[in-house]
Amino acid sequence: MRGYDDFKELAPKSRIICHGAGNNAYSMLNNEDFVMYRNRILFFVDKDETRIGHQLGCGENRYEIRPVSEVVLEDNVLVIVTICDYKKIGEYYTSNNITWFPWVEIAKEIAFSHLSEEISSPRFFLLNTPDYINMGDHAITVAQKCFLAKYNKKIYEFGSSLCDEEGVQRLKNYIRPNDIIFIQGGGNMGSLWKTCEENIRRIIDAFKENAIVIFPQSIFYENGDDGIYFKTGQLIYNSHPKLYICMRDLKSYKFVDENYACKSLLVPDMVLLLNERQDRTTRDGVGVLLRNDKERSISSDYAYVIEQSVIQCGMNSKIISHHSNELLGTRQERLQRVLDVYRSCKLVITDRLHGMVFSVITGTPCLVFDNSYAKISSLYETWLNSVTTIKVTSELSGSDLTEVIMSMLKTSENEKLDLTEKFDELDTLIKNIIKERENV
Repeated sequence: MRGYDDFKELAPKSRIICHGAGNNAYSMLNNEDFVMYRNRILFFVDKDETRIGHQLGCGENRYEIRPVSEVVLEDNVLVIVTICDYKKIGEYYTSNNITWFPWVEIAKEIAFSHLSEEISSPRFFLLNTPDYINMGDHAITVAQKCFLAKYNKKIYEFGSSLCDEEGVQRLKNYIRPNDIIFIQGGGNMGSLWKTCEENIRRIIDAFKENAIVIFPQSIFYENGDDGIYFKTGQLIYNSHPKLYICMRDLKSYKFVDENYACKSLLVPDMVLLLNERQDRTTRDGVGVLLRNDKERSISSDYAYVIEQSVIQCGMNSKIISHHSNELLGTRQERLQRVLDVYRSCKLVITDRLHGMVFSVITGTPCLVFDNSYAKISSLYETWLNSVTTIKVTSELSGSDLTEVIMSMLKTSENEKLDLTEKFDELDTLIKNIIKERENV
């Protein structure tokens, strides 16, 4: 296996075949340091037969997905393996004398290459950010970085795949005691999304000397505070002397306040800091964005009921995706393409928290179904219950749903919601931490 220096030397003059067409492939294509190599890509290969014949990407950066057997043995061809478990595949390419590189390792080298020892502490390290597609989480990162920019500190970002055991141990060689660590906000604390939760625990456990601020989160443990998984994590959280956890809804805040020894703050979802309204002459259609994972609470066939109700109201449906495989470009460009869809809709129907939040920041009326553990209704009741064009509901009959949609289509854009002062406590906390770290 060759290293990053070899990659930088060979990639600009080689033709590239990429092995794996999943989330890591999109992470690679959207990595700003990889953009210069996109035009070297011939195609992608994947062992998943359902992907063969499809295309990955969009516009000029659209690539065909072919079977692995089409990888060619030529002097100027190299393979980038984008899947995490790359070693067995790498052995195959090595045995066939094909030059290959694991994207997971290259991504780490790229991230660490940006670190500078010349910048004095405190520096900001923003960890566990999304290197997967979900644009709700990417919007959180955009808002977090906007919020942190006002402190005029260097911000280093490391994605969730770089916060594994190896990545965190390597970070220990770079992060100084006076540096301040920020952990990505969202809805991934607890037992539902264990990869992110375990990253958080790993970071907290590794950096006991650093002040750590977790941006606004929701938290949920399937067994409450009685399960082994919770109690194991509780020991880690409670062992850190300089940990601050922000929660974005009252239910989560109470859980943390009752179960963790660290200071907790009640702060809105960071995306609610963004103002994404634009003047539009017309809006048309109903945007629909529904979950298909373990947080879904409405029945699996309810999408059909929604579609029929929209038709009954004389409207067309627009399918909205926060996970589109065609979302290439910078994080901000991808986010704006998604928000443009919201800005074009008369109404959005969703069961995703950031479907509701994106509707708020774009001034779009929104009908919301709660998720499996009520994080949506809790955030709504905590911050958004004054927004008259947002309605949280449960699964309705077809006729009742049609009536509600018809009523909401008569509403206009909601007034701008200003929650700026609700972030003041977080602002004060960060300023105090900076002052303390500068004086140590």
